[in-house]
Amino acid sequence: MERPPAKSLLPQSLRPADVETLLIGGLLPFLILWVLPGEARSTVIPLLFLPPLMLGLRYGSREGSVGAILTAAALAWVSHLQPGGLAAQVGIQIVGLVLTGMIAGEARDIWARRLARLSQQARYHQARLEQFTAAYQLLKVSHTQLEQRLVGAEPSLRSALELLKLREKRFLLDQHLPLSGTAQELITILAEQGNLYTAAIYEVNARGLVQTPAAARVGDPPELSVFNPLLRETLKTGLLTSANMGYEASHEHVIAVVPLVDSSGRIHAVVSINDMPFDRVNNDTFSLMAVLGKHMGDILARLTRSAADARDGMDLQTSLQRHWVDVNAYGLHVAVISCKVVDTARREALLALCSASGRGLDESWLCEDTTNRPVVIKVLPLTDQEGATAYIARLQKARVDGAPARNGLVTNLWLLGQHSDAGKLLAEIQSTCEIASFSSTVELTAPTAQEAVL
Repeated sequence: MERPPAKSLLPQSLRPADVETLLIGGLLPFLILWVLPGEARSTVIPLLFLPPLMLGLRYGSREGSVGAILTAAALAWVSHLQPGGLAAQVGIQIVGLVLTGMIAGEARDIWARRLARLSQQARYHQARLEQFTAAYQLLKVSHTQLEQRLVGAEPSLRSALELLKLREKRFLLDQHLPLSGTAQELITILAEQGNLYTAAIYEVNARGLVQTPAAARVGDPPELSVFNPLLRETLKTGLLTSANMGYEASHEHVIAVVPLVDSSGRIHAVVSINDMPFDRVNNDTFSLMAVLGKHMGDILARLTRSAADARDGMDLQTSLQRHWVDVNAYGLHVAVISCKVVDTARREALLALCSASGRGLDESWLCEDTTNRPVVIKVLPLTDQEGATAYIARLQKARVDGAPARNGLVTNLWLLGQHSDAGKLLAEIQSTCEIASFSSTVELTAPTAQEAVL
């Protein structure tokens, strides 16, 4: 049979502080005063202030006051039992003991309350900090995931234009009507670059009227109404119009209308966007699709010409006009450089170098100056002054027939954004390069590694 646990002899309500108060404040002073001889009692009177002082500082005003009262009671009791053994002014000493215990205890209580308040504030701020840390970590993870998603899926204007340029060469071989043979390809490119869920492309005739039904679709969008306010604004201005530009979304839930407009301002088709990711509904995405729409419009303009004219390529002035619109409307950088071959001994090699040193979007034209020296004019889209300068430096450093190319080339650089229109830039190029006429200009085409795939 198990023995029940031993019970404490002290009452349940008796705390260690109460025991120390009884022993230190009452019993210990009484024993000291009782044991010491009469002559020595007066010398220990100052030491009697220590018990109430210690109890007050350790436990507070309650224990300090009780300890002081017990010490004063011990002093008074011994003074009563053995009169003459203590100093005459016992009453003043008792008052001093009580004040010492009360003041020390009150000081301790004030400090304890202040510490408790500061501790409570610290716990509150610690809890808030933990909540903020958890929320911050969650937000950081979410932001990182969103950033990775955007970086991984963010369309590149250069890659989109390169893809469109490669597809353009295939379009020129198609014998169908301009939009009927290219509509699905064009809207697929827009859908890939803008991550569109549902969209449709509609032909616009020469009178500016939208032809229904849609020529091609992505997803299952509803038919676009000819009374849609976004469509009417796009047909009026020739610019991309979206619902976040102050136009309320109609019952058809059209987010934006993208015009396929050429450099002369003719709208060949429009693309209605009905659904796309929320994080893509921003000016960057719309600007990208607007630029693509203008380049697609130029492609459709070329397809409306005869097959022979379309295969002859685009003339330099039309190309400059197209890129000048991009520069002024969307702030893109476009550089134009000219390379005149002045070394007759290396004429063919230098000409081949200038013709072949093109990137995916670069456009090159070959013409002659008044002395029949070849001049290659290159348009470098999405290239600022620093990039164009580096391009010229690489071209001049190339070695042709054992000598640097710079010895046989004269190069010039223009920035399309520094001229008020494409015609003035063309006139400046003609004057600087001493070109008699651009009528015999031939567009140079350089094959790329991706053409075999696309």
